[in-house]
Amino acid sequence: MQRFAVVSRLGGKLVAAGACALVLAACSGSVNTLGSLGGSSGEGQGDKGINAGPSLGGTKQELCTKPTVSASPMRRLTHHEYGNAVRDLLGPSAKLPALTADTQPELFDTMADQSLSSLLADEYVNAAGDLADGIADINAVVGCAPGKASEACVRDFIARFGRRAFRRPLTGEESTRLSTLYESARTAADTSTAVRAVVAAVLASPHFLFRPEWGGEKTKLANALTVAPYEMATRLSFLLWSSVPDDVLLDAAEDGELETPAQLTAQAERMLKDPRGRSANYNFYKQWFGLSLLDTATKNPDVYPNFDD
Repeated sequence: MQRFAVVSRLGGKLVAAGACALVLAACSGSVNTLGSLGGSSGEGQGDKGINAGPSLGGTKQELCTKPTVSASPMRRLTHHEYGNAVRDLLGPSAKLPALTADTQPELFDTMADQSLSSLLADEYVNAAGDLADGIADINAVVGCAPGKASEACVRDFIARFGRRAFRRPLTGEESTRLSTLYESARTAADTSTAVRAVVAAVLASPHFLFRPEWGGEKTKLANALTVAPYEMATRLSFLLWSSVPDDVLLDAAEDGELETPAQLTAQAERMLKDPRGRSANYNFYKQWFGLSLLDTATKNPDVYPNFDD
């Protein structure tokens, strides 16, 4: 584990926005959870990389009588997911930072065993400050006009922004820390700087950069837990949108409406009608077919008139 100061560079000044622990390769431990989208039946199966069901070892009879589940990995957002999440949180005009390219050892970029280098960790911290500094309309991000007399406005913003970014409600300690950070920055500078400091701190947090799964209820399987509601919302959003959940999906998680196959199907159908579903689907096929390896410039357009972007 390595500790980095979250710094937001605002108006040419370095404003400390708190400190967070960025989890490096040392943090590989995780909690076993079921891979089934169906919830707590214990019969779901999945890919080994995403909380698989029964392991592939042993005879068919052993798999039926002694099922096991693999550990739930601590996934880091891919650069594609990071960009989508930032735009969903800050708006489509957010200028995305240039990050060190991720290695892609296999076909897809969603490899659960991707490590986090010190260089990329530094880039995440700098990117958080740059993104916060680049917010053009503070009121649009906050949803109201923050000010000394608008404590409710700021409190609601911290809760809403934190819930979207962390894909779950903030804990009381997290809310207190961000509120304290806001007041400290507002006293030292102004309300705009204070909002930017909160945004920078959230975007540099490991709770935004990673997708931890702690699990929900116990199951009949040893060392296995169900997928918790907000974790299920996160799985759906990153599978279908390659981004953070919207408020509709988070509200469904809060109300216990992501438990049955019918409920999950309804959400999936709603999400696939959204333009974000088309973008995520395209990115999947782009990787599957290796389209990024194709170079249209090497083809003579007179000979191959249909070979275009």
